[in-house]
Amino acid sequence: MGTFDKVQSHVLGRPLVAWTVAAVAAAQCVHKVILVVRPGQEGAMAAEPWVKESDVVLVAGGERRQESVAAGVEASEADVIIIHDGARPLATTALVDAVAEAALATGVALPLVPLSESLRRLRRTSIVDWIDRYGLNLAQTPQAIRRQMLLDAYVAHDPWGAEAIIDETLLMQMAGATVNAVRGERANIKVTVPEDVEIVTAILAHRIGRRAVDLPSSHGDKAD
Repeated sequence: MGTFDKVQSHVLGRPLVAWTVAAVAAAQCVHKVILVVRPGQEGAMAAEPWVKESDVVLVAGGERRQESVAAGVEASEADVIIIHDGARPLATTALVDAVAEAALATGVALPLVPLSESLRRLRRTSIVDWIDRYGLNLAQTPQAIRRQMLLDAYVAHDPWGAEAIIDETLLMQMAGATVNAVRGERANIKVTVPEDVEIVTAILAHRIGRRAVDLPSSHGDKAD
């Protein structure tokens, strides 16, 4: 049984990651999209039409997520770095702009969605406990951080070192920074299993259909 390559999953005629890139690139705050790929994939990815459409800069990543993020940060000169998971194609441009604006004002911003399901702890096949969900939230991307703050945190917590970094907003907390919450989006799911692709496909098809009906001639220009 083959492995599930979520970002290359076929969604409405394009790889899933192409939808993610298009959404991010359309945000008003974004001036350059840096896509971190597996080493050796740069040439093949550069030939993709959707990469050329969004003028994407391709960067080879590392073995771990934190190394790949650090490689992308090194390739950027922006005052605010927006870190987004390629497997989240449903994040809206409004969310991208919101986290960037919050990070510009406060330093670090993270979208959160309150948990709405009840939680149970499972041991093998038996439920052994319940967990109070009060105050618990799901963390999403895009996450935004002032670049210099992130570089300063890297001095104390080397992303290429042995220390494991779950994500960069947690890294910023480890470095003493305050992480500010932005309202996330429930539709902004992370594709993890094949069934998630069906959900993403349905929502994207609905969004495209709605735009086609409601905005038949809307082609607004994006400011530099």
